[in-house]
Amino acid sequence: MRYHLTSALAATRVGELTELGLSDWHDGLAEKLAPATVNRTATCLKAALNLAARLDPRLRQNSSAWKIPLAAIPDAEESRNVILVDDTVCHLVIEAPAIGPAFALLVEVAALSTRSGGGHDLCPASFEHCSPAHPCSADSGRRRQSRHVSSGDREHL
Repeated sequence: MRYHLTSALAATRVGELTELGLSDWHDGLAEKLAPATVNRTATCLKAALNLAARLDPRLRQNSSAWKIPLAAIPDAEESRNVILVDDTVCHLVIEAPAIGPAFALLVEVAALSTRSGGGHDLCPASFEHCSPAHPCSADSGRRRQSRHVSSGDREHL
Protein backbone atom coordinates (compact mmCIF):
# COMPACT_ATOMS: atom_id res chain seq x y z
CA MET A 1 0.00 0.00 0.00
CA ARG A 2 2.88 2.35 0.78
CA TYR A 3 3.83 2.20 -2.88
CA HIS A 4 0.47 3.69 -3.84
CA LEU A 5 0.43 6.54 -1.31
CA THR A 6 1.32 9.94 -2.66
CA SER A 7 3.96 11.81 -0.69
CA ALA A 8 1.35 14.42 0.26
CA LEU A 9 -1.06 11.80 1.61
CA ALA A 10 1.71 9.93 3.42
CA ALA A 11 2.77 13.16 5.13
CA THR A 12 -0.77 14.03 6.29
CA ARG A 13 -1.64 13.27 9.90
CA VAL A 14 -4.66 11.01 10.29
CA GLY A 15 -6.62 13.68 12.13
CA GLU A 16 -6.05 16.10 9.25
CA LEU A 17 -7.25 13.84 6.44
CA THR A 18 -10.08 15.25 4.36
CA GLU A 19 -12.71 13.69 2.14
CA LEU A 20 -11.42 15.73 -0.79
CA GLY A 21 -7.80 14.63 -0.29
CA LEU A 22 -8.72 10.96 -0.01
CA SER A 23 -11.16 11.20 -2.89
CA ASP A 24 -8.46 12.71 -5.12
CA TRP A 25 -6.06 9.92 -4.11
CA HIS A 26 -8.71 7.26 -4.80
CA ASP A 27 -9.56 8.80 -8.19
CA GLY A 28 -5.86 8.95 -9.06
CA LEU A 29 -5.50 5.24 -8.33
CA ALA A 30 -8.52 4.51 -10.52
CA GLU A 31 -6.81 6.23 -13.45
CA LYS A 32 -3.79 3.92 -13.40
CA LEU A 33 -4.91 0.68 -11.71
CA ALA A 34 -7.58 -1.94 -12.30
CA PRO A 35 -10.74 -1.37 -10.25
CA ALA A 36 -10.14 -4.53 -8.19
CA THR A 37 -6.63 -3.32 -7.32
CA VAL A 38 -8.00 0.08 -6.30
CA ASN A 39 -10.51 -1.67 -4.04
CA ARG A 40 -7.87 -3.85 -2.39
CA THR A 41 -5.54 -0.89 -1.84
CA ALA A 42 -8.28 1.37 -0.50
CA THR A 43 -9.55 -1.40 1.77
CA CYS A 44 -6.10 -1.74 3.34
CA LEU A 45 -5.86 2.00 3.93
CA LYS A 46 -9.39 2.11 5.31
CA ALA A 47 -8.60 -0.76 7.71
CA ALA A 48 -5.48 1.02 8.94
CA LEU A 49 -7.40 4.25 9.47
CA ASN A 50 -10.23 2.44 11.27
CA LEU A 51 -7.69 0.80 13.58
CA ALA A 52 -6.08 4.15 14.30
CA ALA A 53 -9.50 5.62 15.12
CA ARG A 54 -10.32 2.68 17.38
CA LEU A 55 -7.05 3.08 19.27
CA ASP A 56 -7.22 6.86 19.56
CA PRO A 57 -10.67 8.26 20.41
CA ARG A 58 -9.64 11.71 19.18
CA LEU A 59 -9.55 10.37 15.61
CA ARG A 60 -13.09 9.00 15.68
CA GLN A 61 -14.57 12.41 14.95
CA ASN A 62 -12.60 12.47 11.68
CA SER A 63 -13.48 8.92 10.59
CA SER A 64 -16.14 10.23 8.21
CA ALA A 65 -13.27 11.63 6.10
CA TRP A 66 -12.45 8.16 4.84
CA LYS A 67 -15.79 6.33 4.88
CA ILE A 68 -17.18 7.69 1.61
CA PRO A 69 -14.05 8.42 -0.48
CA LEU A 70 -12.59 4.97 0.19
CA ALA A 71 -15.78 3.10 -0.65
CA ALA A 72 -15.35 0.14 -2.97
CA ILE A 73 -15.85 0.52 -6.69
CA PRO A 74 -18.95 -1.57 -7.46
CA ASP A 75 -18.66 -4.70 -9.62
CA ALA A 76 -14.87 -4.47 -9.67
CA GLU A 77 -14.30 -8.09 -8.73
CA GLU A 78 -14.93 -10.88 -11.16
CA SER A 79 -14.35 -14.25 -9.56
CA ARG A 80 -12.36 -16.75 -11.53
CA ASN A 81 -13.82 -20.15 -10.84
CA VAL A 82 -11.00 -22.33 -12.07
CA ILE A 83 -11.62 -26.04 -11.71
CA LEU A 84 -8.55 -28.23 -11.92
CA VAL A 85 -8.82 -31.65 -13.49
CA ASP A 86 -8.04 -34.64 -11.24
CA ASP A 87 -4.65 -35.28 -12.85
CA THR A 88 -3.54 -31.72 -12.08
CA VAL A 89 -4.73 -31.98 -8.47
CA CYS A 90 -2.89 -35.30 -8.10
CA HIS A 91 0.27 -33.77 -9.52
CA LEU A 92 0.04 -30.93 -6.98
CA VAL A 93 -0.53 -33.36 -4.09
CA ILE A 94 2.47 -35.47 -5.14
CA GLU A 95 4.87 -32.56 -5.78
CA ALA A 96 3.92 -30.33 -2.82
CA PRO A 97 6.20 -32.09 -0.27
CA ALA A 98 9.22 -31.04 -2.32
CA ILE A 99 8.49 -27.45 -1.31
CA GLY A 100 7.99 -28.30 2.35
CA PRO A 101 5.77 -30.09 4.85
CA ALA A 102 3.63 -27.05 5.62
CA PHE A 103 2.93 -26.47 1.94
CA ALA A 104 2.20 -30.17 1.41
CA LEU A 105 -0.34 -30.08 4.23
CA LEU A 106 -1.94 -26.94 2.81
CA VAL A 107 -2.23 -28.49 -0.66
CA GLU A 108 -3.67 -31.72 0.72
CA VAL A 109 -6.25 -29.91 2.83
CA ALA A 110 -7.18 -27.66 -0.10
CA ALA A 111 -7.45 -30.62 -2.46
CA LEU A 112 -9.63 -32.56 -0.05
CA SER A 113 -11.89 -29.69 0.93
CA THR A 114 -12.61 -28.17 -2.47
CA ARG A 115 -13.59 -31.19 -4.53
CA SER A 116 -17.17 -32.39 -4.93
CA GLY A 117 -18.95 -29.51 -3.27
CA GLY A 118 -16.86 -29.08 -0.17
CA GLY A 119 -15.26 -32.47 0.21
CA HIS A 120 -17.55 -33.65 2.99
CA ASP A 121 -17.26 -37.24 1.74
CA LEU A 122 -13.60 -37.08 0.72
CA CYS A 123 -10.44 -38.23 2.44
CA PRO A 124 -6.90 -38.97 1.29
CA ALA A 125 -8.18 -42.29 -0.08
CA SER A 126 -9.97 -40.24 -2.72
CA PHE A 127 -6.51 -39.59 -4.14
CA GLU A 128 -5.20 -43.14 -3.89
CA HIS A 129 -4.73 -43.17 -7.67
CA CYS A 130 -2.28 -40.28 -7.23
CA SER A 131 0.43 -42.24 -5.52
CA PRO A 132 0.75 -45.93 -4.77
CA ALA A 133 2.77 -45.05 -1.66
CA HIS A 134 -0.09 -43.12 -0.10
CA PRO A 135 -1.06 -44.60 3.30
CA CYS A 136 -4.72 -44.99 2.28
CA SER A 137 -3.95 -46.97 -0.85
CA ALA A 138 -3.07 -50.11 1.13
CA ASP A 139 -6.75 -50.60 1.95
CA SER A 140 -8.33 -50.45 -1.47
CA GLY A 141 -11.61 -51.86 -0.15
CA ARG A 142 -12.27 -48.86 2.07
CA ARG A 143 -12.43 -45.52 0.32
CA ARG A 144 -13.58 -43.46 3.31
CA GLN A 145 -10.81 -42.92 5.82
CA SER A 146 -10.00 -39.88 7.84
CA ARG A 147 -6.65 -38.20 8.09
CA HIS A 148 -5.49 -37.54 11.62
CA VAL A 149 -4.02 -34.07 12.00
CA SER A 150 -1.16 -34.41 14.45
CA SER A 151 0.09 -31.65 16.72
CA GLY A 152 3.07 -31.35 14.37
CA ASP A 153 0.68 -30.77 11.47
CA ARG A 154 -1.27 -28.20 13.47
CA GLU A 155 1.88 -26.13 13.93
CA HIS A 156 2.04 -25.77 10.15
CA LEU A 157 -1.58 -24.67 9.73
